[in-house]
Amino acid sequence: MRHRYNTEHSAFIVETLKSNMSKHFTAEDLAKIAQERGVKIGIATIYRQIDRLISDGIVLRHESPDLSSASFGYFDRSPNEKGGYHLICTNCKRVEHIDCESADSLTSHFLLSHNFHLDKRRTMFYGICANCYNQNL
Repeated sequence: MRHRYNTEHSAFIVETLKSNMSKHFTAEDLAKIAQERGVKIGIATIYRQIDRLISDGIVLRHESPDLSSASFGYFDRSPNEKGGYHLICTNCKRVEHIDCESADSLTSHFLLSHNFHLDKRRTMFYGICANCYNQNL
């Protein structure tokens, strides 16, 4: 097993994602934030660090509904983490972590009817949040 170590770059990425858990960021967003904070990090390094953090189970990758882009969020493993499912607004990119009995019944359905174990903490539902929906009425 390869030795894993924390670097200033990975610490920057984790701290940025962890302190903004209601949002997901693209690699370009992270590069812009790094530049604003005076952190010297290139886009290629951001992608490498994100790949490592994903493989370590620290960061989740979220594909856009049309699979044209990806954003990244912190994966909270703590037992006090609020909810497990993610509601992602395709308009404003806001992320809401929820715990929902109705969605749990869907998880049970997948297990009982399809013998598929759904990881609810990695399950994302895409749509339009109430705020964006009401603004477009």
